[in-house]
Amino acid sequence: MKRCPKIHDKISVENQYYVMVSENESHKMIPCFYGGSISVPKPFGIQEVNDAIEQTWSTTPSEKWSAARVFISPSKINISVGNSFIVDCRISCLPFFGIAKNDTKLCGFIQRTVSNAFVCHVLKCEPNAGHFCHTLKAACELRYQQFLDSRYDGDRNRQKSYC
Repeated sequence: MKRCPKIHDKISVENQYYVMVSENESHKMIPCFYGGSISVPKPFGIQEVNDAIEQTWSTTPSEKWSAARVFISPSKINISVGNSFIVDCRISCLPFFGIAKNDTKLCGFIQRTVSNAFVCHVLKCEPNAGHFCHTLKAACELRYQQFLDSRYDGDRNRQKSYC
């Protein structure tokens, strides 16, 4: 991932504040089409993602999908349509993502909401969703490594205080 300048500090959308990545955090922007989101019963499983993709694809014509930009950083994923951020998801609230079984351009990711429900966001990427999923996988791995490093630093500081 490359370092990019700060995009936005805060953008107000319907009385909610979406905070973009800080200027010190690297992120990647991926253009795509946003098909919408659908509630799913479980937080994981390719079948959940495929069912959500199929339902979105069958109920929303492709010409109604919104041109969007996805911003992926080690701490969050944001989706903007025009000047509005419509999805703000911390990486720690993202239990599963995957590519559709019948069309490699379609993908989805499941988000755990504040009310502990699960929502699958559906995207269409060109030429395929591999780049999106690879970038999201790298962000998840980096976030996990940051978590492990912080735990290690905490353990090391705790050991020093006992001596």
